[in-house]
Amino acid sequence: MRSVFWSSGPGALCQTTLKRIRPAIAGKIGITLTFLALIAVILAQAQVSVTLFIVSAVMMGFGQSLSQYAGLVLLNGTAPNDKRAEVNAAFFLGGYVAGGSLVLLLGFASGPLGLLGGSMVFTAGRTVILLAGLIGLMTSTGKRSRI
Repeated sequence: MRSVFWSSGPGALCQTTLKRIRPAIAGKIGITLTFLALIAVILAQAQVSVTLFIVSAVMMGFGQSLSQYAGLVLLNGTAPNDKRAEVNAAFFLGGYVAGGSLVLLLGFASGPLGLLGGSMVFTAGRTVILLAGLIGLMTSTGKRSRI
């Protein structure tokens, strides 16, 4: 339960204080922090370090919040007004399906591979998603869609 505090607290702080950062920059910073947090979780497990785990949770909170903020601002800025609700719903559905699938993968992989091996599989899957998000940010034109 404490790890939820260490990731949710910074996330809430981040979303209320860092709104002046341009969304594309916030997204890139968020993706980078999330990737570094994943590496820190693996290192925390390998070294059995609670301190490193807390640092990774804080980084994950900031990274996830910045990424989500950037994604929502960019979506709302490019989605047609009459389709904004559907676009936001798809954004959250995609995020929860991807996140939930990776958590299930972590659980299934941890049996035969152990917790560290399962975490590495989770990190590999999450890295693919982060890279897709980064490519999307880098190639986005920022123009309103004609959905």
